[in-house]
Amino acid sequence: MFSSRTTWNMLPNQLSELVAAKRLRGETIIDLTESNPTRCGIPYLEKEILAALANESSLLYQPEPRGLLVARKAITDYYATNGIVVRAGTNDAYGEYQ
Repeated sequence: MFSSRTTWNMLPNQLSELVAAKRLRGETIIDLTESNPTRCGIPYLEKEILAALANESSLLYQPEPRGLLVARKAITDYYATNGIVVRAGTNDAYGEYQ
């Protein structure tokens, strides 16, 4: 809830009403703004991810500015290249190399 001091129109807009109506009718909606991959229906390897988290080395936090060495090595070995930097996302990478 917003402060009562604001005068913003808090009524749903036309798009919000349309989405709500479609959901009530049980229609499929593809939300291109969803950023959580676990809610997008993208398949991922659940068992492998959980197994990796069970590894005790996952409890050790050692930040590395160019990305985890083990990840960079796996990438360079796979692509037979050098000079890999692993970033959390494109925004993070833009800030590093401007």
